[in-house]
Amino acid sequence: MLLYKNIGFWKERVLKHMPHTHFIIENNRHDFLKLLDHSDFVCFTTDLAIEEGILKNRVIKEISNPEALVPFYICCLEKNNKKYQYLFK
Repeated sequence: MLLYKNIGFWKERVLKHMPHTHFIIENNRHDFLKLLDHSDFVCFTTDLAIEEGILKNRVIKEISNPEALVPFYICCLEKNNKKYQYLFK
């Protein structure tokens, strides 16, 4: 499985929950994308990469395992609540 090195806390989580998987860990983003483009390696992706169309000719399956779901929060000063309300929806 192809894995990009600079994925933050996700790397530790992936390695912990997939201990028997052989990973090819690529340091360079350009090289990582080239490998994806010219191979049939399996990889993880994000909504952003999907929206940008980076993963051409690939089937994308959502991972619904609770270990793969991480909540993200956004906050602002109370006085700016109305200004940023559109972000909270």
